[in-house]
Amino acid sequence: MAYKGIDVSSYQGNIDWSKVKWAGVQFAILKIIRKDLNPDKTFEQNWKGCTDVGMPIQGVYNYSYATTVDKAKTDAQRVIEVLNGRKTFVWLDVEDKCQQGLGQTLIDIINTYQSVIKGAGLNFGVYTGLSFYNQYIAPYANQINCPFWIARYPSTKGMSIGDEPNNAKKPVIQHSLYGWQYSSAFTCSGLNNSTDANLLYIELDKGDGIENNPAPIATPTPTATPVKNNAWKGNEEYYLNNEDVRKWQHAMNIGFDTDELKEDGKFGANSQRFAKSHNLWSGQKHNCPTAIKWLRKTLHDKYHFYKLDTDYGKWTDYLTKCVMVFQKIRGLKQDGYVGLITTYYLLKD
Repeated sequence: MAYKGIDVSSYQGNIDWSKVKWAGVQFAILKIIRKDLNPDKTFEQNWKGCTDVGMPIQGVYNYSYATTVDKAKTDAQRVIEVLNGRKTFVWLDVEDKCQQGLGQTLIDIINTYQSVIKGAGLNFGVYTGLSFYNQYIAPYANQINCPFWIARYPSTKGMSIGDEPNNAKKPVIQHSLYGWQYSSAFTCSGLNNSTDANLLYIELDKGDGIENNPAPIATPTPTATPVKNNAWKGNEEYYLNNEDVRKWQHAMNIGFDTDELKEDGKFGANSQRFAKSHNLWSGQKHNCPTAIKWLRKTLHDKYHFYKLDTDYGKWTDYLTKCVMVFQKIRGLKQDGYVGLITTYYLLKD
């Protein structure tokens, strides 16, 4: 099974990790040190942010400028110092121009770095691009024994949590493929700047290099707005009172050509009954376009399924896929239909 996650550095600025996790991201890999060997400016902030919300930290990465074995030792020791006893996976990022053409020296750098890291009781792997791997590492493949995380981008278009890479472009290497970085233009709720998206072909819940070792996705528990009206007759667990509810009521009244919903912003008994009996699904594009437009806009604006911003090609199929991804990351039945419970979660956040 593959899990989807991101790698981040100070370039992403302040990250709201609770939103990132809620968006469906399943793990994070954090940049740990800079070229000057000082910690990445947001490393500690990101480590704490992930830990606080239960985001699995798969590992840390060190973008390497090492051209000698001695420099590799120094860098690896610095990573261990910054971790300060924290156990996680350490990725050596070899891709810089200064490392091209080093031949056997590059292999010695990797193996020396690995020896220092593993000597500290930490897991180790190499990250690089597919072309760099093929040109500078593959000729020495039998001299390296570690997992590989490979970058190859089938597309330069922006991607969101609901998008899957073209599996035909999955890297093929001589080593075991631990992970695939398939995009450098991934966006989701909680991120100020785009970042890299990755698939890891491991079991996160079995402790394969995962700090904190939580379940990959926690099923959210509904937290309802306290009900003060004693006349309330609906399901209190799903009661809401916000502007998003009012917009939904307005769109449903127009879309289903009814005045059944009072547009008061309260997801009460009447609104719950309506949501339960008026499921939305992508095939209703022509029957109730206003309601479907609300669904597309909500998934686009609030949950960053960005390809839903234009009506193109087989968008109805894509809308169904987005709904099912949304349902999956909320722990709901993945049927592509927007009934009571799915509507509640769309309106809740």
